[in-house]
Amino acid sequence: MSRLKLNVVRQQSFVLVLLLLTSVFVGFVQQGSVQAVSSRSTGLETVNVNVLSDYYDRGENMTLSVTSLNLDTGTEYSLEYILCKVTEVWNEDTEEMDLECTHLYDEVTDSIDIGSGNLFTLTTISVPDPGCCLNESDPTSVGIDNGTMMFNVNITSQDITISSGFSNMFVLGGGVVSSQLDVSNEDVLVGMDYNIHAFWNLEFKNFEVLSFTTTCSFMDANGALTQNESSTWGDYEAIIDPYFSLEATVPGSYQSHCSLTRDADQQVIATQTGPSFEILEANYTGMEAFSATTDLDFYVHNQSLTLTVVISDLFIGTEYELNYNMCDVYSTYDYSGYKFYCGSDTKYGVSDDPLTPNTDESGVVHVSGQMYFTPVASTHTEQITITFPGCCGDDMSSYGNDGMLSVDSLHNESLTFDINLQAYNVTLASDLSNTFVLGGELLSDQVSYDRNAILIGMSSESRSRWTLDTDNAFTLTYEITCELVNSTGDIVDTQTRSWSHNGHPQSNIDLQPPTPGDFYSQCSLLRVVDNKLLGTQTGPTLVVIDANYTGQEEHSVLADATFYPHDSVIELSVSTEDMYPDTVYTFEYNLCKLATKYENQMFSTFCSGTPSFSSQNMTNNIMSGSVDFTPTSSSHTEIVSIVVPECCGEIANEVFWSLENASMAFKSLLRIQGVELDNSREVSSYFTVGGDVVSSTMKYPSFELLPNMNLVVDMIWELDHRNEFLQFYHEECKFIDADTQTVLDTKTAIWNHRPKQINTPNSIFSPPVEGEYYVECTLTRQFDSMVMASHTSGTITVLPDLANQDDATLSASTLVKPDGWALVLVSMTKLDAGQSYSIVWNVYDESTPGAEILMDSGDETWVEGSDSVEQIILEFNALSDSSNACFAVDLYAAGDELVSLNGTGAQASTLCWTQNSVADEDSDGVYDKTDECPATPVGSVVQSNGCSDKDLDGWDDSVEIACGSDFENPTSIPSDFDADGVCDALDEDDDNDGFTDQNEILRGTNPFDVNDVPVNQLPVCSVYYTLEADGIPAEITGEAVITALVVGTSSYPGAGTGITPVITIPSGNYYVIAVCEDIDNDPVTLTVNEVTVGPAVGKVVAGAMISLSEDVDESVDAVITWNDGTNTATTIVTVNMENTPSSGNSTPGFSMILGIVSLLGAVAFSRRSSSEI
Repeated sequence: MSRLKLNVVRQQSFVLVLLLLTSVFVGFVQQGSVQAVSSRSTGLETVNVNVLSDYYDRGENMTLSVTSLNLDTGTEYSLEYILCKVTEVWNEDTEEMDLECTHLYDEVTDSIDIGSGNLFTLTTISVPDPGCCLNESDPTSVGIDNGTMMFNVNITSQDITISSGFSNMFVLGGGVVSSQLDVSNEDVLVGMDYNIHAFWNLEFKNFEVLSFTTTCSFMDANGALTQNESSTWGDYEAIIDPYFSLEATVPGSYQSHCSLTRDADQQVIATQTGPSFEILEANYTGMEAFSATTDLDFYVHNQSLTLTVVISDLFIGTEYELNYNMCDVYSTYDYSGYKFYCGSDTKYGVSDDPLTPNTDESGVVHVSGQMYFTPVASTHTEQITITFPGCCGDDMSSYGNDGMLSVDSLHNESLTFDINLQAYNVTLASDLSNTFVLGGELLSDQVSYDRNAILIGMSSESRSRWTLDTDNAFTLTYEITCELVNSTGDIVDTQTRSWSHNGHPQSNIDLQPPTPGDFYSQCSLLRVVDNKLLGTQTGPTLVVIDANYTGQEEHSVLADATFYPHDSVIELSVSTEDMYPDTVYTFEYNLCKLATKYENQMFSTFCSGTPSFSSQNMTNNIMSGSVDFTPTSSSHTEIVSIVVPECCGEIANEVFWSLENASMAFKSLLRIQGVELDNSREVSSYFTVGGDVVSSTMKYPSFELLPNMNLVVDMIWELDHRNEFLQFYHEECKFIDADTQTVLDTKTAIWNHRPKQINTPNSIFSPPVEGEYYVECTLTRQFDSMVMASHTSGTITVLPDLANQDDATLSASTLVKPDGWALVLVSMTKLDAGQSYSIVWNVYDESTPGAEILMDSGDETWVEGSDSVEQIILEFNALSDSSNACFAVDLYAAGDELVSLNGTGAQASTLCWTQNSVADEDSDGVYDKTDECPATPVGSVVQSNGCSDKDLDGWDDSVEIACGSDFENPTSIPSDFDADGVCDALDEDDDNDGFTDQNEILRGTNPFDVNDVPVNQLPVCSVYYTLEADGIPAEITGEAVITALVVGTSSYPGAGTGITPVITIPSGNYYVIAVCEDIDNDPVTLTVNEVTVGPAVGKVVAGAMISLSEDVDESVDAVITWNDGTNTATTIVTVNMENTPSSGNSTPGFSMILGIVSLLGAVAFSRRSSSEI
């Protein structure tokens, strides 16, 4: 099963830089040892996909960088990409959400031909936005929605998908759909904090792709922002909700103002403004606090309450306002404990006095008020006295806006005071008083037992429950007393429990009967504060049985198998310990269905409900049962047989039953005379009843494969039940030749997990040759070797190894010059950019029929540029005479012959000519065709072979001129230190020590001393680019972008600089060329962002054809490390791609390669003829 995880890792700089580099290495370096095989897969193709930005605005092109690796040089490949939206999919195995690319957008898809000839290719694609957004109510609308996206890219050949890859996640468009500010509605004083809770609801889930910064400020009447505070968020969900506390420092009128910035492009995408408030200058300490307590915890109706509020840390002389409001209490509970809140305000109606008909005394009493005071000391005390009305709110009447209220009375209730302290109408402190209770009566009660019958020696748990008309809120203490009474009315045991929790009184009280017989429990509830008995309760009869038992009985239950088919017998082995001999025990069982949960990175299996079951007229019930047994010793084993009848339907005589297939177990317990023993509940070993495969699916990429391409089979089997780690299933997949029915390969896998879906690791087959094949898979349950299901694929065809798919054309024409020799023009069209091409040519003398004589031969190799056209002119001015000289040429791509031309048949008239050259290039009177020294000095007296040694010193005149000696002075001869026949002026290594003179001079050693050689040095790399489009040039011209790649850190002493180069790349089509020279001729290895390439030896030249559109505007980092086996250097390079076009024929400015590719290749352009061999 393939699954796309959130843990998709982003390596932006790696992909962009490395892929360029590797494409250079593979695309342009001669691979002499590689045998090119056309139109087939290597079986190792991979595709790396990277979107260069985390965010793209709507209407902006998305930049997609794709690197295709391990390609076959003779196969034409294409890339197919499609945009998809990232969604959450529930993973039953881990019980977590996985991120998968499920919603595909056909509006953003395309196919790009990347040609042939490369082992690696880089493709940079600028993908246009189709527009936003699709309106589902309008069938004519076009576009795609905003959201978190990925690209899925397939590398294909002949419409066959060979390999696939997903890009990193990025966000396309998207804004804020709603926002809210939670702020105080009050003014604040200078020095106070103003609290802001900002909410932003994005229109997409972020999945930790982008970061957003919320900045909140005070905005004055002129729009100026002060007291800015920011918070950055980059979470998984769509809601951003930072919290701020801004200090009020300057008096004035303000509003809270918050903005949300998308960090990827520093765009403010939303703002919101809160209500106006004032920052006031005032005298206060900022530490004001109070405590508020009532004189009692419990009150009865018509009683007076006194609330005492002690206020501290006051500012002397400032007027304060104390507000109070009585309300009922409600509570919540979370991980930190109980929290209490003020609920409904306490208020009641007052009736009109009928004795005063002329005066209306009716109204509403709100138990609230305000008190003003100006302290003369830092501490101040206020007391408030309130008298409660009567009980109990049964008479109700309507009081206008206050609604229905009790008249002249209040309900019993748990209450508190909500109190706040203000100055200048600004709240300085607020809190609740202690809780207290008004009244309280019993509404209902209940008492029950955990068991209605027990054995002598056991205790009975009396479960006493009381419901009052007030919630307690940890305020009052109650005592619950339970007595155990025998059949004669005697109290044989008494226990009391104290209760002061939240809610209503309750307690579980263990009572110990001293003898067998009938008993009952009698309980009472006492309110301690006023010693009032609120009620009593009497339980049902408790039967105490006289029986022999140890009280330590234990048992375990083991099923005899882990799988049972229908129409079988389950044998349970019940092993018991610490039993009382000769006592009759009952083993009781119930069938349960298993479930498994995943928590804290662990799986745990447990009983969860019962299997689906129905029956009619069944005498045997698998769902539950019991067995009596009498042990003869303290240990005993009982075998219990349970019949699993046939499944499913009518058996006979209107007997019917149905039990689902499922993973199951038995819950069990032990009883004596119907009484459950303490600590006797157990669960049996787990097993499966029945089980079938309801469907199967075989997934593989294509019904057609290329040669060398692997067949990846993903087999999915769907069971009719969850396995819960019980059964082991064996999958066997056979790869079969369709013609001979021969099994060529077999893959097996074992599966034992919890879900319904069986999904083993993929089976990978390697077809040996072209032909037709199929795959046959079977699933076997290992327990009983039952073949559950089989699945056979359709026919899978491996295509034949076709001719090279390169569609290049080859033509040639001749032109005989007036002085009797021919010029041949070789033309090629439809060449693939980046492909390595070569021509091999021969000239034959075919004057004598049947006798073909080779006159000349040669070859030329190049890497094609972007113009797809190449012309080569060959001059044959030095060929021997022939009445019928014929030209033949073959065109090769990556070693495969594409086209062949020769001077026979219909081509004879254009490729054959009469050769009778009288050309004399150096004008020495000797024709070029016989001139062995074609560059003798002007005026030289030459011999018949065209050579001249005027001073007879043994050195040809042309050589002496090249070496700088006097060709007319016999005593002036070229110096030749190592006597190798090459004068020192032309000899690159005068002492033949393996190091060139230039390298030795750079290293400070003597180029004329064979024993003085350089010590190991780091390679030196330079980077160029050129706008040439005809392939990598034979000579590199122009200034280097980086003449020597800066070393950040190095193991070589003194080499590190700590500098980070910043390079800017213009848009356009051009070649990047890198030259790296290790003058020690050591093999060099290069690592780019943790990916290693190389080694390569000595001077290396390589290049890549790059195409960047003008809408690309990206920036990446590259971490580059290179070593020569002895020393290591590392540097970090920041690469900017900007949307300004380049100009000129050879302009410095590009170094994405940064010397990397130069370490990886060899000189990519060569040309030779027979005279050079």
